Amino acid sequence: VGGFYKDAGADAAYRTAFVAVRQLALKVRSALATRAADDVAQVLSWKFLHCARLWARCVCGNAAPERLGELAFPLCQTLFGALELAAAPSKAPFRLHCVRCLHDVAAATECFVPTTKPLLATLDECSRGGGGGIGSSVVSMGVVSSRATNRSRRPRGGPAPPQPS
Repeated sequence: VGGFYKDAGADAAYRTAFVAVRQLALKVRSALATRAADDVAQVLSWKFLHCARLWARCVCGNAAPERLGELAFPLCQTLFGALELAAAPSKAPFRLHCVRCLHDVAAATECFVPTTKPLLATLDECSRGGGGGIGSSVVSMGVVSSRATNRSRRPRGGPAPPQPS
């Protein structure tokens, strides 16, 4: 895709990218308006995410305002809408991928994109560990590994700690 945009004229590249970002935005808008299971599933799919990542990379690679930089704002708004739909703790990976796309666009365009709220919300959900999801496994692994290392820890070259009788 990057080669196409270097070879194609700026107008053709902008039109193609505009149509693609607009289609993503319409899917998100429809899902936010109706909250229908099919519409939400279309947005919270890997197909949607890979499409958004592709266009984020294209915008990042051609971020000058006279090129695709003008599409950074609609793309960010589309990603924020997708983040709003992915509120469940099981959607944490999707949310983290969206935040990464937002960070990439912010770095390429040298604009501030407020990602603190969705990022902290995702981390908070993971730390609470909702019903055997991502957070509970991370917390339980942390507890197990810290107990195991504390038992086996002894100073190097020193005597072994006394054993309780």
